[in-house]
Amino acid sequence: MSVDIVVRSSVSVKNSLPKVMHLAKQTVTETGKKAGYSQPMISKLSSGVAKLPYENVRTLLNSIPEQYQPLLALDIAHELVGITPPIANGDGLKLDVEALGPRTIRELSQGIDALTNSQDEFETPAGHVSDTKDPQEAIYQVLDALFIGYNAVIGICNEYGFSLPALMRQREKVWKMKSYIK
Repeated sequence: MSVDIVVRSSVSVKNSLPKVMHLAKQTVTETGKKAGYSQPMISKLSSGVAKLPYENVRTLLNSIPEQYQPLLALDIAHELVGITPPIANGDGLKLDVEALGPRTIRELSQGIDALTNSQDEFETPAGHVSDTKDPQEAIYQVLDALFIGYNAVIGICNEYGFSLPALMRQREKVWKMKSYIK
């Protein structure tokens, strides 16, 4: 099963731009000025009438205060490539830190359980595994954990004033020291 990764040249930011402007207490006019866009263009981006060209992503990100940029960036990354989690914007999930903490713990636990259930398949060469339901369920559960976890990280950073890009750079140093990345 092979699915090509689609890389889009423009993205809709209607799921995140209104939210980050609200969180930043920034008007459409202010955002437009900072981004070098007209107020009507920001309104079109916010409503989904217009799409943001890839080459203008940095400009729009820079128009938003740093602490809210990761929320917009996550949405853009999801829209551009589709293999990163989307932002949580549905009614079925509370986005306050008090709710996200326990929810993240539950999702991570379910991911661990699903990975544990797949251990026998993982220890067998893939060509000899006839039933792949457990590994597929492990993928689903880990994806759920990534979705909730990434949104929780953004929420926690916003709540406590942490810079996600700065924290990510610190973790990357740790991952390099452990030879997880080069």
